[in-house]
Amino acid sequence: MKNRILPFVLSLLLCSLSFANESDVHSAFSPKLRNYLTNNPTALKVLTNAFSEAFAGKTFRLFYFYAEDESQPRAFHTYAEPSAVWISVRENQDVRDELITLLFEVINSKSEEKFRKIAREARMRSVKKSQFAKQVLRIEFDAVKATRDLLRTLDFSEKERADSYYYNRFDQCPDDFEAFLAYSKKVSPKRDALKEYEAKYDSLGN
Repeated sequence: MKNRILPFVLSLLLCSLSFANESDVHSAFSPKLRNYLTNNPTALKVLTNAFSEAFAGKTFRLFYFYAEDESQPRAFHTYAEPSAVWISVRENQDVRDELITLLFEVINSKSEEKFRKIAREARMRSVKKSQFAKQVLRIEFDAVKATRDLLRTLDFSEKERADSYYYNRFDQCPDDFEAFLAYSKKVSPKRDALKEYEAKYDSLGN
């Protein structure tokens, strides 16, 4: 949902995602993530299944970028056109976090119709700013829970969980939306997702 010009682009890959096998998507990842997935076949299977389900018949562009500002997301996706999705992932983070953020954005991107609908309503001003922000977060909340449930199927060691910035944040996510809003502020004090989407609402009216 975010439009940004990314400095320090490491790679740009345009891939047709009618996957014949796992290597089609595996080759698009950073060398660090490819190496990790080679040694973790369960994680590879989960991620490639997510890609196949989300992007069958579509194309995607995968960007890697460097950033240090923790008030900004470590990954996000945009809809370049109805049949194409761009996913941007921060490269300078723990490989497990690269996996988690990529998995989340793949799952989150599946809600394209819902995102486009609420964006149209925002442009028409048929929804209030606060309602828009909450509705976007409700959509993302479903993706957070789906990601959480998939992560629990992976055999992360205690050390891997501790080293990861995101694993416990996803794992401990509550099932109630209002509780999720409070939880998000607690675990990400440098970000205010509601304000971010309220700003997006303002930009959609221009």
